[in-house]
Amino acid sequence: VGTTVTTVVVFVPLAFLSGLVGSFFAALALTLVSAVLISLFFAVFVLPLVAARLLRPRAAVRVRTGRALGARYARTLRRVLRRPSVAAAGVAALVALGSV
Repeated sequence: VGTTVTTVVVFVPLAFLSGLVGSFFAALALTLVSAVLISLFFAVFVLPLVAARLLRPRAAVRVRTGRALGARYARTLRRVLRRPSVAAAGVAALVALGSV
């Protein structure tokens, strides 16, 4: 909310400039301010409602998925702790690949 207010406060005065500069910046300022305010409205009111509706807990699926994920994590952790140098080389390779 603070970033939205700051952006609006900075760009609203540009809409009221006169002359050639005002004619260029008026459309930009009004477009940007309206887009930021619409984004704020969706972030504060619409998205929490949609998330609450879509992310309802499902007990049976959630428990089964949690156990499977925990077992897989424990297996992976055991492998990494057995051979830390191989894990470090894999991480280094991923970092090198990501920086290309």
